[in-house]
Amino acid sequence: MPKAGVENEVLNYELSEILHDFNFVFEELEFLIQESDEATILSQITSGLKNFLGAKNVLYFVYDSTKNEFRWAAGSEECNQKKIPGKNFCNSEGSMLFAIKEMGTSLVIQNTENETRFVCDEILSLSGPQSIVLKRIEKDNELKGVVIFYFSLINGNQLRALYHKISRFLAVWNDLFLMKLELLAERKRRKILEEKLLCGTRIASLNTLLHGIAHEICNPLQIASGFFELLKPAIKEHVPDADSEIDKTCAKVETSLSRIKTIIDFMIKLHPKEKLNTSVDLNGLLAELSELHRNHFQNNGIDLIFTPCCSPVWVLGGETLFEQVYHQLLTNAFDALTDTLCVQMQKSVQVDLHIESAKCIQWCIYDNGIGIEKHNLPKIFDPFFTTKDPGKGPGLGLTLVHNSIYVLNGQISVESERNRFTKICITIPLFNP
Repeated sequence: MPKAGVENEVLNYELSEILHDFNFVFEELEFLIQESDEATILSQITSGLKNFLGAKNVLYFVYDSTKNEFRWAAGSEECNQKKIPGKNFCNSEGSMLFAIKEMGTSLVIQNTENETRFVCDEILSLSGPQSIVLKRIEKDNELKGVVIFYFSLINGNQLRALYHKISRFLAVWNDLFLMKLELLAERKRRKILEEKLLCGTRIASLNTLLHGIAHEICNPLQIASGFFELLKPAIKEHVPDADSEIDKTCAKVETSLSRIKTIIDFMIKLHPKEKLNTSVDLNGLLAELSELHRNHFQNNGIDLIFTPCCSPVWVLGGETLFEQVYHQLLTNAFDALTDTLCVQMQKSVQVDLHIESAKCIQWCIYDNGIGIEKHNLPKIFDPFFTTKDPGKGPGLGLTLVHNSIYVLNGQISVESERNRFTKICITIPLFNP
């Protein structure tokens, strides 16, 4: 039997033996873990404790070790709404402000009204209309949070009895509840991974299908284009009096053949030929490509601003793939600024590359162009979706970008507001050469 299962059995046994009165809380938890998120579970637990103990309020604060601060997690909504900078909170009645701080090895609740301090794991019999019990939540000797119980003022014996009951309950809760939340988080991570793998499989299948179709169309298209070039002079020779009409017809045929070729070229690009296991300095590549595009943008009154990272940024992929992605994103930004309704503003495209974390980089492209309608945002990566005029693009550009980023194990997100801006952010894993 897995270790987690054994721990579960032991903890549930302790729970039933030591705190059978609280069994309903964990029965509820077993159901919630299947149906709800962490916030719902915490809310149900604190609500159950409040009702069972007859407390005026039960508040739960989660400790964030990365920011060295506490955040409200469950209990009175007023406590969350009245949060004050500096880790200060107030109770549900709004009568007592307090700050949760670490003082040496102790967790301290500081009353910010009169500067008195109370160490966690002790009973506070206040002179006011209430008594407070403070308990810290730990796992593997690491601070996870603090629970604050508010009671109407009661005598010392009643308060101590409640304190011991709470202490015994939380001794079990520390292990069982936090372990349940870890299982929930793992389940969420697995679901996200499965969805990503499924999406990747669909994209790969779509790419293969489109690539195959493109090759099947390419050969007869080349034959048709070749014969058409041969036919044009022969037609003019046999029908000399209809030159203008024939020229118009020939131009329409050439435009249609050219559009088909453009679509096929995009479909072939969806299936990259180059190997994607070579390291690329994205910082240097984007700087070089930005310089190549800058004159074209400036000639049309558009500033192209690239903000590089302070050092080389290595990623796995292929230069050609990154060039295609960047070219397509710049083309979209250029078109958005060319079509913009406002002619008085300074048009600009801002490209920023920075290290997001120890494992990934973020690459953002921002333009203050015409933007995207809100109802169109979910469809922009769909094949052949376009809002441009006929003949200005096959609607495969962002499909190419989206699929390429997935091939690179990255993620892409888009923010946009009509007639204001569009911001595309790409996150890609870092590579250590």
